[in-house]
Amino acid sequence: MIKFNILLSIFICVNAQQDIVTPKPPDLSHLVPPIKVYPECGTSKSCFRSPAGCLSEDECDRILTYKPSNSYHHNEVDFELMSKVDSNNAWAGTAFSKTNTLSDSSLVLCVYNSMTGQVEVANYYNPPDAEITEKLPNSEKDGLRNMSGTLLPDRIRCRFSKGVEGSTKDSRVFPLAGNKYHLGMLWGKALHGTPFRHTSEPLMTAEALPLTVESAHEYIYPRVPIVYKLHTILFLIAWVGFISFAIIISRYFRTMWPGKYYFGEPIWFGWHRICYVLAICCLIPAFILVFIYLLNWTQNQFDFPRGTLALGIIATLLAMCIPILSLFRCNPNSKSRPIYNWIVWIVETIALLLAQIYIFLLFSLPKMVGTRRFHIDWIMIAFIIVFVITELILEIHACCITDKDQRTSPLVELPPHKYYARNPKGSAFKMAVLTFYTIISTILLLAMIILIAVA
Repeated sequence: MIKFNILLSIFICVNAQQDIVTPKPPDLSHLVPPIKVYPECGTSKSCFRSPAGCLSEDECDRILTYKPSNSYHHNEVDFELMSKVDSNNAWAGTAFSKTNTLSDSSLVLCVYNSMTGQVEVANYYNPPDAEITEKLPNSEKDGLRNMSGTLLPDRIRCRFSKGVEGSTKDSRVFPLAGNKYHLGMLWGKALHGTPFRHTSEPLMTAEALPLTVESAHEYIYPRVPIVYKLHTILFLIAWVGFISFAIIISRYFRTMWPGKYYFGEPIWFGWHRICYVLAICCLIPAFILVFIYLLNWTQNQFDFPRGTLALGIIATLLAMCIPILSLFRCNPNSKSRPIYNWIVWIVETIALLLAQIYIFLLFSLPKMVGTRRFHIDWIMIAFIIVFVITELILEIHACCITDKDQRTSPLVELPPHKYYARNPKGSAFKMAVLTFYTIISTILLLAMIILIAVA
């Protein structure tokens, strides 16, 4: 009996191992050739590509092309799709939307199935206000012909022909004839042929397109709404332009311009106050514009995330606290003055960090997708690097000054009787650093403003 049980267990294990299906590598026996971008785009076929102006698959991150079929089946439109991916299990697709969103949209997805090693092309549907995309079970190939796809180490590529009449079996396969659609490119990861949620915000054309016309077009990113432009520009002017300059002035230039006063206050304090007042004059209308825009939530679908908006409001409120705190500024001879300076330093630092995070979140909003082809986030990173290097240089300079009276940190302020009758040692160097910072930061700020304005 024991021998029988052992033999039965061995038999079950062997059969179980035979039933396990191991993933297969991508099938490259029918390799889909690269998509030709230049000079075909805009001449022989319509194109939607990212970044705008890329001339080949190696330069492009995403490509979607279409043109009416030249084959016997003239009631079809030929599509080509390519997307860069960072996973061995990936998918890419195109959306046909009437509303410039994925809500209530018909999709064609090219999904890699690791069980078969094939890229499977099928119709999908995204219901209104739903997070899950449905694969159409009864007519998954209805309206699709000439389907092929290839998964390469760094990209997925597929081709298909879509019938202009849609599907006679399922209304969720939208007809192309007589209709205009916003085209979208989306991509993500998959598991065994099942697509997961798209990993990034889809790229959508700004206008609804007639897909069955013979003329070829070149489509670019959607234009950024004017409210988003003005809000972002005003926020950048406030923080990159005014507040960052005020922080450097207040931390490292308190011993400069001795004997000179502005309305009874030291020159550095006058500049500090003016910068904050101008910054607040930019921040208040920036958020008024957003609140007016979001009053109509149903049409705008509250596409400005609440968490992002809250972060910007907190940074703005902290910035408004600085001028208020200055009204309670104690005498430089007071023992409480270092405590006051600590409080201002902490509030300014936290506000600046939150503002910088908020700016990057602004650049990543779906409505700001038109700015991404300019890589404005890298310009912002360059500004942060310049700001940090400027602070490090001035901090090291303050530590290297031999005269102890001149070793003033951002948290310690010299009393009035210790201010020099002339600028202290190292003033020329500090002014050179400040001039360098002002020129570079102004150039970077103007670059971001111009690129946002034309997006």
